[in-house]
Amino acid sequence: GNMPPELLAREIRTLLATGLPFGVNLITIAPLYQDHLRLLEELHVPLVVFAGSFPRKEEIVRMKTTGARVLCFASTESIARRMIEYGTDGLILEGSEAGGHIGHVSTVVLLQQILFRFPQVPVFVAGGIATGRMMAHLFLMGAAGVQMGTIFAMAEESPAHPRFKERF
Repeated sequence: GNMPPELLAREIRTLLATGLPFGVNLITIAPLYQDHLRLLEELHVPLVVFAGSFPRKEEIVRMKTTGARVLCFASTESIARRMIEYGTDGLILEGSEAGGHIGHVSTVVLLQQILFRFPQVPVFVAGGIATGRMMAHLFLMGAAGVQMGTIFAMAEESPAHPRFKERF
């Protein structure tokens, strides 16, 4: 989100110390976005997910120069093509069913527009995925993975407010 850079740096350093893989969701429309971008560049985060809007080519290149893998959202076929041309390592399709959706069409529409058209990069799918059975079907369709949000927001480990969890 828009975490203060010093707090984000502390969280990243904690994760780096584990030696385990992780990624940072970089919100391109956050007021502190440029500070976060510089921080991720400095700390050599292994995976960067550009979210909120679409990154500029230079921003993708900056992250890849550090050795990071980059994922970008694609809400249309033309945006998917542009993100691939910019150098993204993979795409995330997030339909309007998702909590933080970026597009105006459903996941099913995005699957038909994008999933089958860009075999050169892995495509992850988000939005309205609530069961293992749905995940399995997406894998059979060619998805490289799924992004799930709500189920993790409701998890015991989540710091989300108990009333928020109760609503789900």
